[in-house]
Amino acid sequence: MSQGVGPQRVIEDRVAAALKIDRKTVYRIKKRKEDNPVLTSPAKHKPRPKLKTKDLKESSKMDIRNTLYNMYKEKKHVTIKSLNAELSSKEIVSLSNTSLGIVLKDIGFKYKKDENRRALMERTNIASLRARFLREYMESRDSAYSRQIIF
Repeated sequence: MSQGVGPQRVIEDRVAAALKIDRKTVYRIKKRKEDNPVLTSPAKHKPRPKLKTKDLKESSKMDIRNTLYNMYKEKKHVTIKSLNAELSSKEIVSLSNTSLGIVLKDIGFKYKKDENRRALMERTNIASLRARFLREYMESRDSAYSRQIIF
């Protein structure tokens, strides 16, 4: 510290040394505080842009709902991916699969996995039992002592 320096500068030097920043930065912040008693940190409160799903028109939501019901009516297997492809082909709305899932949740739909169906497709023992039955059926039908099989 040099001779003849006021107490304010000594305090600024000590604060700058403690914070490991330049003394001029401390001086600028102090001046800003004197001009405006409320200090705000820069870029803390950037407004986030609204999600595309929150600004969707009600007519678009109704079109999504109607397309979904039509797919059920046509007995198509409905997934978010297939619904999104259908919506894109009809040029109703262009959303990502994730955004479409959010919109469907907002509209009031739930996406549930069909556990029974999935379990049947995954179980290999059912396929092997079916193959064994067909093999025995063919052998029984072709044998000399064939019996009539009633289903």
